[in-house]
Amino acid sequence: MRWATFFSLLVVLPAFAQQWQQLLDFPGAARDDAASFHWNDKICVGTGMDVGFQLTNNWHVYSMITQSWESIASLPSTGRQYCNGFSLGNERGYLFGGVDANGPLNELWCYDPLSNVWSQRASLPGSGRYASAVITDGEHAYICGGMLDGGIPTNEVWRYDRVSNTWEARTPMPGTPRHRAAVVDNVVVGGADSSFQALSEAYAYNPLNDQWTPRPDLPAPRFGASGVEHLHFCGASSLAQNHTEVLVYDWLSGTYDGSIIPPFPGGPRKGGIASSQSSLADMGLFFYGLGIDGPTRYNDWWVLAYGTGLNEYGQGTISIYPNPASTHINAVLPTHWPEASFQIYDAVGRTLSNGRSVNGQPIPIDVLPPGRYELWLEFNGERIRAPFIKLP
Repeated sequence: MRWATFFSLLVVLPAFAQQWQQLLDFPGAARDDAASFHWNDKICVGTGMDVGFQLTNNWHVYSMITQSWESIASLPSTGRQYCNGFSLGNERGYLFGGVDANGPLNELWCYDPLSNVWSQRASLPGSGRYASAVITDGEHAYICGGMLDGGIPTNEVWRYDRVSNTWEARTPMPGTPRHRAAVVDNVVVGGADSSFQALSEAYAYNPLNDQWTPRPDLPAPRFGASGVEHLHFCGASSLAQNHTEVLVYDWLSGTYDGSIIPPFPGGPRKGGIASSQSSLADMGLFFYGLGIDGPTRYNDWWVLAYGTGLNEYGQGTISIYPNPASTHINAVLPTHWPEASFQIYDAVGRTLSNGRSVNGQPIPIDVLPPGRYELWLEFNGERIRAPFIKLP
């Protein structure tokens, strides 16, 4: 399928529609519990356990623009799985922890896409761990829970600061110590306890005050699910039972709706990879694939075109003025937002600008070519977006 065809598909879908489409398979061996991170229009996928029960260290990158995969530098260390992949500063990808043939790891690696080089960063000053959950706020990553050596789950939380390359212990996550939990909109959901009993508890983390808040439970216990933005993909209710449902999380109510998006057409699984790109018009693009169902590991790769409409992510609205504009725009934030991080995306999901915004502070757009763009704003886990037109 060519990009033009896919572009046309998104344009003609009606508002609030959703559509799954299978893309080119991941070119590496089928595997489960790989890691991923993304920047701009690229999604990097690597590590995990392959069909030969081998731990891997190879990586591949998917381009949304060309709809193709290519190999990138392998991690210059041991094969591993159950790592945390994340992006900070929209510049580099990071890979934390996991487990290799010698046990749980506390290593942190950084990938520079410009040089195609991995470099090691400061290791977590605590026990190695794997199958943790990760929350990011742009400059920091918060490693939540996971499994320690000896099969002991933890509720520890550690914050990594990319600027200072340092770690700091934070307030532990409440509730049952867990591993294999998912994250949706800064909420850690589900996971499994020490005996692999699936959990349904959910807790929201506020990085500004280092506090956790209980949120409504998942509709059913799940572990090994994948979360991205406000969507929760698949997962298992037991070691023998995997699922296909996709849940849409509503931050205001804390509830999950499984009726909006069709089930994942690739079949039930856990340990898959979920990622996202920005929206095209009012469409969100969400990617999911790989993973395992019983003895079967997968290397398939799918995209979900999900018609979201504007401002569904937050507890308010924004207005942009002037609009259309040629040199700058201003965003009027919701009254309970003191500031926000922002990103500007073009029609194919590329990040063209990012930074921070406060009420009345102009956001420069003079370097952008004329056309339609979307401004995304985020504060404390809430996300709001709105379109604007750039004039010559």
